[in-house]
Amino acid sequence: MNRETALETIVVLALASLVASLWLEIGWLVYLSIGLLTLALISKRLTLVIGRVWLIFSRYLGVVMNYVTMFVIFYFFLVPVSFFQRLTGSNHILKKKKGNSHFYTRNHLFSQKDIERPW
Repeated sequence: MNRETALETIVVLALASLVASLWLEIGWLVYLSIGLLTLALISKRLTLVIGRVWLIFSRYLGVVMNYVTMFVIFYFFLVPVSFFQRLTGSNHILKKKKGNSHFYTRNHLFSQKDIERPW
């Protein structure tokens, strides 16, 4: 990680703490943002450490949030839809015409034209 990326990370963290202090009306978040910006100006090494720690944290947070998002979509959207379909007895996905299989025999003689234009 270079210094520029670490400085961008510090500035974003400071801005986030300022916005949170205005929204939540917590006074110590203003001092936190001032401290972060001052630390970024004073120490190159601490800036790089904070930047690395934040990027590692955000990577793991992204992995966890993917699973949380998938969980919410599955259990709060797909499961109720499937229960509703079972209650109503309709299944628009698997429309069976007859028999136990979805396979049907297609009596078609393939020609050169089918290979040239498959779609």
